[in-house]
Amino acid sequence: MPDQFIVGVDIGSSKLCSAVAVREQGGSIRYVGHGSAPSAGMRGGDIVDTDALSGSLKRAAEEARYLIGTEVQDIALCVSGARLEVLERAGGVDLDPGRRIGPAEVMRAVSDLRGGEHGGVQSIHRVVRSFAIDTEPVADPTGRSGRRLDVWVRDFAIPTSLVERLRRAADAAGVRIHTFLPEGVAVGAATLSQSERDAGVAVIDIGSATTDIAVYLNGDLHHLTAFPLGGHHITQDVASILNVSIEDAERLKRTHGVVSRDDAEDDLILDWTPRTIAMLQRQATYGNVPPSAIRSITAARVIQIVDRAKEILDGFEVTRRLRSGVVLTGGTAQLDGIVDIARTILGVPVRTGTILAGDGFPAIADPGAAAAVGLTRYCATRASVATPQSSPRSAAATAIVHPVVARSLAKPDTIDVIPRRGPRRGERSGWGQAVRDWFREFIPVKPDSGA
Repeated sequence: MPDQFIVGVDIGSSKLCSAVAVREQGGSIRYVGHGSAPSAGMRGGDIVDTDALSGSLKRAAEEARYLIGTEVQDIALCVSGARLEVLERAGGVDLDPGRRIGPAEVMRAVSDLRGGEHGGVQSIHRVVRSFAIDTEPVADPTGRSGRRLDVWVRDFAIPTSLVERLRRAADAAGVRIHTFLPEGVAVGAATLSQSERDAGVAVIDIGSATTDIAVYLNGDLHHLTAFPLGGHHITQDVASILNVSIEDAERLKRTHGVVSRDDAEDDLILDWTPRTIAMLQRQATYGNVPPSAIRSITAARVIQIVDRAKEILDGFEVTRRLRSGVVLTGGTAQLDGIVDIARTILGVPVRTGTILAGDGFPAIADPGAAAAVGLTRYCATRASVATPQSSPRSAAATAIVHPVVARSLAKPDTIDVIPRRGPRRGERSGWGQAVRDWFREFIPVKPDSGA
């Protein structure tokens, strides 16, 4: 089997991050690197400009081509939880009582799913929740016998219109989307250990325009959701109040934003009158805004974001079950003191979601890249199960990922149900200044990194 190149792309409202790995002929996985650049065309998990999105995807493909030395035909793409819909479904098959249950019977049961369907959505991720033989719950039906096998699953779906528009944007960029994956799942693949999943953990990924939440209990994914608040809202607050550019506001946010919960509460006592704001705007003109003002502005929005996350976790009735606490990821997770604020508000252990080493991937201290790297890792570890037939050098798809049908896979919980498409035709544009500038930001793996 030739080498398989896996290209994962996470397109946020303000930043596009991509990661590349290769599954070598012997089956080992080698991480290549990841990079980021400004993105365009997406807002809050939806497409607002197809042409701009296509340009972003084209730059991602050109970067990957530069790294792997061949044209990229397929990519895997993250989808924000803001557009996800949950479908509870069930299926089952009648059995030959004289024959033991094998993977084929399980596959037939999963293929017979019913319930939860309605027009306008397409499933992209599936959690196999439980089995029963003759109404008796079982963890693993293989090797047993009975008259009927039932299965219950939870599907995560996105609007069909979004799928079609993403595919059109990819077509225009000269690539195709081979696999979709919810952002919360991708982030979990990069940042969570199996022991954390078993004990109970939530991932809160604070993106630019949305915050995604994924909850794992007893080793399995239980909830995925998102809400429309993120790091760009913090930046906009600074820009609006101080009357500075978005670029300057982003710099001020990262330099002086959020130090601790106590500091934030003290700073919020500032007298925010029109006169105070006018004075701060004059100071901003000369580049000498007091850091306390930046902390006050950023803290207010950070507290709002974490409060909203707490409401969601409490609504799921899982907060007390998170024995491993919460993992914060996304670029905003790098703000000084945000972990302390989250720990105080949520009342559980909180850590920054740096990327964990494993599966041929090194440890990476960049929570902002967790979705792209996790997406690539997720696909790479499943590449041997379902490989695109159109090209040996394309992103791997997922297949049934449950221990009774795919024992070799790392985590038994999902299936890719987006159909693959045929080979793309057409020429790809040459890479220009924008791509060369992007390469300067690229983060390759050093030969001595041990990856």
